[in-house]
Amino acid sequence: MNKRNNEYLVDIFKTYNDVLKVLLAEVEATYSATPTLLFNEIRSSFDHIARTYRDGIEEYEIENQLKKAQSHIRRAIIDCYKFLNVFYQEKIVKFEKETRNIDLISIDNGRFYNEFKQNHELAIESLREAKKLEGIDTEAAFQKYQESYNYLYDINQLITENYKKVTYKIFRQSSVYISKILIWVIIALLSGIFLSSPVLKILKSIF
Repeated sequence: MNKRNNEYLVDIFKTYNDVLKVLLAEVEATYSATPTLLFNEIRSSFDHIARTYRDGIEEYEIENQLKKAQSHIRRAIIDCYKFLNVFYQEKIVKFEKETRNIDLISIDNGRFYNEFKQNHELAIESLREAKKLEGIDTEAAFQKYQESYNYLYDINQLITENYKKVTYKIFRQSSVYISKILIWVIIALLSGIFLSSPVLKILKSIF
């Protein structure tokens, strides 16, 4: 293997160690398992690397095999971003449902809501662009999936950092709602008691 191909191989392993392994660990922690799709991409990548050690293989063949190996590593990274994006997006949707009646603008003088909304819009836009580019420009799609992941990750960190403030708002809103129900029930009960009381019957007989 010549120097150029050796550097190519080193780059593949560096990408695997520095990027893919980190994302794999996050996917495993998130889903309590590693999706078969990711295993297949990694296996295919190492299969192409193994082929570079065949007896009598030419340097141009080694280069082709390494390019295919790198392509599978990149594909695995994109798939990791997809799995994590789905997870974070579902958490955000759940958060939006739980806080649909909450005034989020009042948290940190609007900073929380503005940052949340801006990052979410950017994440969705990056996802749209990534899906359009996939199959046309793999590298550009890769960058867009990464962007989307970063935005969604930042949103979830923002929610975590402001968890106490948000739950306090939810508690206050729930308390107000329950109080209104209790007042309505008490009024209804008092009305029922009054309408059936002897005093009311006497008033009716007089008037």
